[in-house]
Amino acid sequence: MRQVFFYTVLLIFVSTAVVTLLGLVGAVEINEKYFTALVGTFLLETGGAILMLFKKTDFFEVREQSEATDFKNTARVDVVMLPRELFPVVSDPHKCKIAILNSDNIEERTVDVKLVRTNGYLSALVDDLVNGELLQVTLINKDGSVWESEYFDPGLAKAELREVQCQ
Repeated sequence: MRQVFFYTVLLIFVSTAVVTLLGLVGAVEINEKYFTALVGTFLLETGGAILMLFKKTDFFEVREQSEATDFKNTARVDVVMLPRELFPVVSDPHKCKIAILNSDNIEERTVDVKLVRTNGYLSALVDDLVNGELLQVTLINKDGSVWESEYFDPGLAKAELREVQCQ
């Protein structure tokens, strides 16, 4: 329905523009009364289009990174090499934190995720990753043990956790 409305408005705009411009150059004979109304309509349509364009465009937006490095994506994080007796297949009520390291500005942020079992892995989706960011998975098991991975690129590797000795 929106496409029909869009193309209808576009057709009216184009036909008004064509008839008005043909009348302006004298290729088509138009009564003076209608010609004045056509020119007024054409100017209003053009002004409205320009106004809407300026309203929707942020000309003074400050970009911190170039377009190439500003690409955001979603990564699937798969956790592997966990002992089955500590991490049951059916339910995984673990607390999981993923640290995201941006190597360009050495900035780290964390997100809490809920892991789910898929294809034999504990998995989670992490949104808004910039290309080149590394992830570190920390998982607190229901028995209180803490498991952690090294930093890794989710596009190249899976998280391999090892138990961290708590003091």
